[in-house]
Amino acid sequence: MTYLTFIAFFLAFMSSSAVFAKEPNRCLSKAYTQMEMNRCAGVGLEEADVQLNRVYKKIKTVYSEDKVFLGKLKSAQLAWITSRDADFDLQYPHKEEPRYYGSVFPMCAADHKVQLTLKRVAFLKQWLVGTEEGDVCSGSQMTQWQLTERLKTQ
Repeated sequence: MTYLTFIAFFLAFMSSSAVFAKEPNRCLSKAYTQMEMNRCAGVGLEEADVQLNRVYKKIKTVYSEDKVFLGKLKSAQLAWITSRDADFDLQYPHKEEPRYYGSVFPMCAADHKVQLTLKRVAFLKQWLVGTEEGDVCSGSQMTQWQLTERLKTQ
């Protein structure tokens, strides 16, 4: 895989993120009732979860030979889920009380979770973009060249 092929892969991968980010807005632009807006927000959350799972699985594939890394990735992801849920509970501590936040709560809750999820997606994508040669603090992230070589074999 040439560097240009890698760049094409990267651009295609990143453009899929833009599609996912825009889709809920298309739905919301057609929503006239709170119920429709809540549904659209739920669709946006499902799409963000799909994107997160896609990135997570791709990282597992690309880094499949590094068992220590995969163990740390899994631990980090489980810890993030716990942290995400705790952050959500902090934002909406009365979520169990019916009508506390009103009829907009499902929409607001889904949007909050989407934002947290998309931040995680952006963080995880570092392992699929790679670092520049010479970045001595990249830790477990492969360089762009290493990623290109790895993708040749997959």
